[in-house]
Amino acid sequence: MTKRKAPRDRRKCGRRPKALDPRAMLERLATRQASNRELAEVLGIAESSLRALLRRDPNFRADLERARELGKAQLRCRQWDVAMSGDVTMLLWLGRQYLGQSDQSCVEFDEAGGGSRERLGILLEELAKRTGDRAMLAPRFTDVP
Repeated sequence: MTKRKAPRDRRKCGRRPKALDPRAMLERLATRQASNRELAEVLGIAESSLRALLRRDPNFRADLERARELGKAQLRCRQWDVAMSGDVTMLLWLGRQYLGQSDQSCVEFDEAGGGSRERLGILLEELAKRTGDRAMLAPRFTDVP
């Protein structure tokens, strides 16, 4: 007859759980722009305690700021890659942020060029009737010297 093995104690099976390094975890969360409140929650401390720790330990504060800046740089690289792959929305957004571009247009109305305020008022009323937007009838004129 073959001998049967004794049943194993299930509690002793498997690996030990990894010890979590709180500093590494916080840096990883900081690269994802986690707020101080979220960081404190992960640590299991009050937000005021985290702020006090940041004041007391300049190295910890510097590491956290460095991680947040790294996260911003990573995000900017991703945005740039998306824009360069042809995403028009991202191209427009980056143009507004970095090149000072905007969607606003300015139309100058020159009375000396044959226009009149009365004619402009009539055109605005017609446009308001077509669109149903009565707000455009509000006076927006300023005299330009």
